[in-house]
Amino acid sequence: MPALSKFAMAKTVGWMMLKKNINSKSIFLAGFVGLGSVILARGMRRDRQSKTAAITEKLLDQQKKEKEKKKKRAKKQTFFTRLSQILKIIIPGWKSKEAYFIGILSLLLIARTIFSVIIAELIGKNVMHLVSKNWFMAIQGVLMFFLLSFPASYINSFLKLVSQMLALLFRVRLSQYVNKQYIKGVNFYAACNLHGISDVDQRVTTDIKQFCEEISSLYSSIFKPILDIVLFTNQLRRVTGWQGPAFMYSYFLLSAIVKRVINRRARFGKLVAGESAREGQYRTAHQRLINNSEEVAFYDGSFRELNLIDDSLDELFKFGRNHRYVRAAVEVCDQLFIKYWATLAGYFVMWIPIWINSDPNKTTSDLTRDYARISRYLANVANAVGDLVLVINTLATISGRTRRVSELIETVRHLDEKPTPPFTLRETDRGSDRTNPNLEGIDEWLDNWEKRCDIQRNKRLKKAKKKAPRALENGGTYIEGDIIKFDHCDIVSPGGTCLAKDLTLSVKHNQNVMITGPNGAGKSSIFRVIGELWPLSCGTLTKPPKEDFLFVPQKPYLVKGTLRDQIIYPHSQSDMERNNVTDEDLARLLALVDPKNDILSTWEFDEEKDWFRAFSGGQKQRVAMSRVFYHCPLYAILDECTSAVSSDVENKIYETGRRLGITLFTVSHRESLKIHHDYILYIEGIEGKYRFDPIPKDDVKSISNNNNDDVTDDIIDDNEESINNETDNEADNGESDDETDNGESDDDNDDDNDDN
Repeated sequence: MPALSKFAMAKTVGWMMLKKNINSKSIFLAGFVGLGSVILARGMRRDRQSKTAAITEKLLDQQKKEKEKKKKRAKKQTFFTRLSQILKIIIPGWKSKEAYFIGILSLLLIARTIFSVIIAELIGKNVMHLVSKNWFMAIQGVLMFFLLSFPASYINSFLKLVSQMLALLFRVRLSQYVNKQYIKGVNFYAACNLHGISDVDQRVTTDIKQFCEEISSLYSSIFKPILDIVLFTNQLRRVTGWQGPAFMYSYFLLSAIVKRVINRRARFGKLVAGESAREGQYRTAHQRLINNSEEVAFYDGSFRELNLIDDSLDELFKFGRNHRYVRAAVEVCDQLFIKYWATLAGYFVMWIPIWINSDPNKTTSDLTRDYARISRYLANVANAVGDLVLVINTLATISGRTRRVSELIETVRHLDEKPTPPFTLRETDRGSDRTNPNLEGIDEWLDNWEKRCDIQRNKRLKKAKKKAPRALENGGTYIEGDIIKFDHCDIVSPGGTCLAKDLTLSVKHNQNVMITGPNGAGKSSIFRVIGELWPLSCGTLTKPPKEDFLFVPQKPYLVKGTLRDQIIYPHSQSDMERNNVTDEDLARLLALVDPKNDILSTWEFDEEKDWFRAFSGGQKQRVAMSRVFYHCPLYAILDECTSAVSSDVENKIYETGRRLGITLFTVSHRESLKIHHDYILYIEGIEGKYRFDPIPKDDVKSISNNNNDDVTDDIIDDNEESINNETDNEADNGESDDETDNGESDDDNDDDNDDN
């Protein structure tokens, strides 16, 4: 029989036997066993996975802890490295004046400690003599104490004087070093503008002063306690034996361990550095107001500036409050461990001569003397150890000052060794063919915006209460009206110079006026009188209320805040939303002055920057003009505020202003602007002479023809400015305030030369 047929027969027989023996119970049992096997296999697999995950998690936790430990070690090393570098600066050598004062301070500290030991012995003897009623020796001891008080007072006073002088020497030495490195070449510019060192004035003045004072007191806080511990511990051992010092130092060791744990939680270094930074921000807010006082006054932004300063003060208060809460909690622990509980431990030490090392031959007077001496020794030892423990707090405070001072030193030192590398050039789509998407349908939007502006003006008119004429004492009279009218007014500077004598003119709504004249003639002074920054010397001035005026100074003011805040200043975002103005409306306003969309393609409305540095000169003026269109006043005064923009954008600005019903007063030398004005006021600057005449139509036509011939050149200039703005923004740093002013003056001079 073939093998295949045998295999088939066996398969058939096996299958028949299986069918015969299979029943429902066997099927259920087989299924139950199979299901259990599957569950068991899955459970074992999950156990393996969970064990693997637990091991992995444990390894990750260990790696995380190791990284944290490395960071902490690095921080400690960084702190001590920075501190040692600064100490080398303030103590250049042992032959320096600082080292000399440190030597004097050390001698005074040693003398003070010796006097403390002598006074402690004297007090113990005086108490013994009083208890034993030895009046002669008691009086002699009191007299000796009286004589010792003179040199002791001298030493204590001179300790304070030498410590203060040492702090002053440290400050002078460190300040001279920082100033020499910081005010060198262009380091001061690069450190502030390119490397982001904030609050430099705070670091150079207040932080260095406090750092030097803390370092000077730190030396006394370490040297004297160590000396006290050595001397008074020896005296304590002579009276109590080795048990007294051993017991006290065991307690102090335990206190130091607890103190270290508490200080780790407190993080005094971060608290001190944070408070110093906020102190600098508060000072900067006031300094910002001082440096831009005229611009803020022109914008009537006192309320907004007050809010900004209050916010800085509130942030400083909250951080300082938290700092003091933490410090108060730590001081509670310090008082418990170092003062009160240390006193309890001292009682046990004072009982040692009586309980353990008692001498039966000692009288009550001797025991009283020992008690008085031990209490004095313990007080000095406790104070010394307490001072050493509190040094931990001082080091934590110094670490914050050290970081802020070292950051400035390291930055300027790095600039000396390796100057700022060239900026990275990246591709940009800025070109002549790029258009602003917000300009689509701009005419229709402008018509709607004009209606909304009229509604806002009417609301202001209804809310405003007409004021009665105000006469200044020994001066002129202010009358509120809907025109600007000078009636026999003298414009006098604070120095007493008459800039315009018997000024008489009247400007109605929609009559633009151009003011020109030689430099220093007093063109902007007229606006200071209108804005009531300067008093009216004589005559009568009729003018609308402040709400219908907006001054745009030569140096546009940029407030601390977002890009949105730069356009709506002095309004806040809540004021803007209350007036139903959206970010889309602001984008439209920016498009009128920024047709290439340079600003919005670089920043967003919610982005915060130091806009004085971020914006170029042209961008500052564009934002300032968009601010005019946002507020849409009846009258706007432009003081050389379009000198850094191209002529086509400038023409668009003046056309938009006339379309929105804004009467413009412009201070400028540019003949091309006459086309946008109806009158010209020429201030001669000699004996208060002036001329106020209408602009001839023939001049307007000739200027218009010349402007049409120069359109191509203006477009090229605008594209070049756009490219320059991109370079400035890439560095996150536009021109500084002084540079902007210089740039604008140069532009004005170039324009004057072209006009001539």
